[in-house]
Amino acid sequence: MIPYLLLLLTVSVVAFAGHIQRDQALRRLSAFVIAVMLVLFQGLRSPLVGTDSGNYVSTFLKVGSIADIWQTPEIGYNALMVAVMAVSNQYAALFLAISLIVVANYVRTILRLVERFDEAIYALVALGVYTFSFNGARQGIAASICFLALPHLLERRPLRFAAFIGVAMLFHTSAVVALMFYVVGTARTSWVQIALAIVGTVAASFLISDIGSFAGSVLNDRYAQYTEASEGGGTFTFMFLLVQGAALGTLKYFVNDSDGKINRLLNIYLFGLIPPALCVLSSANPSGLFRLQLYFTQVAVLLWPMILSRIPSLHNRMALKIPLLLGLLMAFTLATSQPGNLTPYELNPEIVHAR
Repeated sequence: MIPYLLLLLTVSVVAFAGHIQRDQALRRLSAFVIAVMLVLFQGLRSPLVGTDSGNYVSTFLKVGSIADIWQTPEIGYNALMVAVMAVSNQYAALFLAISLIVVANYVRTILRLVERFDEAIYALVALGVYTFSFNGARQGIAASICFLALPHLLERRPLRFAAFIGVAMLFHTSAVVALMFYVVGTARTSWVQIALAIVGTVAASFLISDIGSFAGSVLNDRYAQYTEASEGGGTFTFMFLLVQGAALGTLKYFVNDSDGKINRLLNIYLFGLIPPALCVLSSANPSGLFRLQLYFTQVAVLLWPMILSRIPSLHNRMALKIPLLLGLLMAFTLATSQPGNLTPYELNPEIVHAR
């Protein structure tokens, strides 16, 4: 756990140091340094870090020719493996390539949309958005591309937004759900919308097997398995997401949102609570349907700095920021320590032996 805490501390300090600089070049430099640290931390890990990492390595080592691009519907990820294999057959190269794409997408979007880069970077790591791709590499890439599409959503450019989602689907077909951003990401929220979402979620929990069958026929057979009854799971994560959504929704009423950006992102976040709610209510396999929430709830990385920066009183900002930082730190510690093989963190053994 200590390496993750040290990473969170280091990137936060570097980001804050960059934020207080007046020189824009120094700010960009701090962002570049942070991106490099995040890429190396993920890319140079052992395949034992992350439950699915070993599977990704095994699949990568089986890549033989360019024809392998067409072996699954997610040709974007297949093409990435083929391209990396052409350069190096070491799995570290694959991990570095995945991390480079993920980190670049998040950092670029954060720089474009928020003023407090340091707060957003802290949220990116502490909320587990960054570490998600340690396990779900393909979906992690897809989610980061959907995140990269958010400026086009906020600027109401539907064609560009849809194009990004189309690219994301080449890495994980589940990214198709992100097309709903444009529908649910409205500038206003009514209690009627919230009530309908709650009623719809409860009703859908009784039809979870039918939903799984439909998703399996449209997207991939494995989605039917994801909605089968199991021992359940993810209750802690869902409760955290629910509490975070309530906090964001409450604070929204105390800030100026004349441009509607906060409300659009908040609506996306709240809609993203439906998949984990379905899993908890129906005890469905949390490894599939539950993961869909990432596409939606990752917008909290932007919402926290947006809301905090618009609170008019410095005293009030600090009064909120301190417990928020501590709360996210606690959530990060608990989430990283849970099953998922993120801990203990180990470096690539080939690097260790090279020493």
